Amino acid sequence: MIIMSQKPANLLSFSCVALLYSITYLNRKCTFLNSPAIQIKKKFKCSHLCLLSLFFVSCNGTLNNQTSNNDSISFYPVKEYFINQVNSIDSALDISLIITNKNGTKDSSVIDKRKLLELAQPFLLSDINSRSIKKFYKESIFQDLTTASNTFSYTTQNNELTVRSLDVLLDTSTQQVKRVFITRIESKGDTTITEKSGWKTNEKFFINKIIQLPGNKEYTEQISVVWHYYN
Repeated sequence: MIIMSQKPANLLSFSCVALLYSITYLNRKCTFLNSPAIQIKKKFKCSHLCLLSLFFVSCNGTLNNQTSNNDSISFYPVKEYFINQVNSIDSALDISLIITNKNGTKDSSVIDKRKLLELAQPFLLSDINSRSIKKFYKESIFQDLTTASNTFSYTTQNNELTVRSLDVLLDTSTQQVKRVFITRIESKGDTTITEKSGWKTNEKFFINKIIQLPGNKEYTEQISVVWHYYN
């Protein structure tokens, strides 16, 4: 695990703050972030000594840039988060689907929960916790004061993996997920599909899709699914 900061501080770097924050919540029944909906550290071996060692190494200003062995590290359980989100949606709600094409033309319709589940598949399939692929991802944790978020960021340099980056933003006060952003790139024959998507908790998600066709032809499409409107 690599702890990094967006901006260094004079007395205590954000890396130390983020790590101390993680230590505090890891010690609460070995769970990340003390979320009531998601208990994700049951398999994590609690070790105060190891955590304190990591703290002193990180606060010493030296960051290990080598990818660590992630087999024993539990990444944030985004798949479980998305499953909980989908299950919490009331089937009686009016769910809006908005499709915007390259020319800016919009097509709106009302869909049911079954259609929402179909459209949400790219999120549900973006599981990087599988042991066969998690070793290719690097985890970074940092605090963003401008958005009042603690961010868990996962990136890979392996172009054979579909999920290239994944960011989980948690509210610094409630420790609940606010948003999740994912970048997916997939090649099908001579066509490359790039998806940049985002999910806002209990409200909506979007998928921006760029399809690169042979001959440098490009097709873009954005879908937005909204099931809860806030005034």
